[in-house]
This record gives sequence, structure tokens and C-alpha cells, in this order.
Amino acid sequence: MKTTKSKSKSDSKRILLPKIKKSDDELAVIRDVISRRVFYMSIIDTFVIEGKEYIVMHNYAPDDGSHAGPELVIMRTSFTDNGEQLFYSIRDKSELDAAFVIFMRRFYTADARKK
Repeated sequence: MKTTKSKSKSDSKRILLPKIKKSDDELAVIRDVISRRVFYMSIIDTFVIEGKEYIVMHNYAPDDGSHAGPELVIMRTSFTDNGEQLFYSIRDKSELDAAFVIFMRRFYTADARKK
């Protein structure tokens, strides 16, 4: 995977990933441009709040029964003109709380429809 590194206007951590298409069981390999660590993530949901797009993921590990429960990761996301998808850590607690509330409403509404 080719990544690029550039200075950000924000102090948040940037993560680059090629543009993704949302589907069930979508897996993403994300590389942190600062630490170069690679993360395997399963995409749960994407949504928009006040013009900002958010993505909800959890750490992916093959199911061999020895892993702890998944931890949710909520990040702000956007696309560059050349199609790269950028992910930004949400540092503002009120923004993160608002994104979490919207996600949980969407999650429980979708869960109720399945029953």
C-alpha cells in the first residue's frame, strides 16, 4: 500500500487508506503515517454529522476464541482529490460523544429492525 506523508493543519493523527467501498464484513488495513504501525480493522458503520463524515470500526482478529471483546474506534474521515481516504483521531470529547450517540442510535435502530 502506498502512503504519503504531509504536514497537517490539525494536531490530530492522520491515517491514510485507499478509498473504500462500504459493504458488510468490510476489512481495512490502515497504516499510521507517523508510527508506521499497521492496524487491521473491521468497518461497522459510516455516517455524517453537520457535514463531517465519521467511520466506526473495531479491531479485527481471526476468531480463534482467545481474543478479548472488540473495542470501538470512531474517527472522522474525508477523501482527497486523488481518492485517498484520510482518517483523523477525534480529540474533542464533545465531538466524540456526539458521534458515539449517533452511532448507538443507528446501531439499536438497525438491530430492532432485524427482530
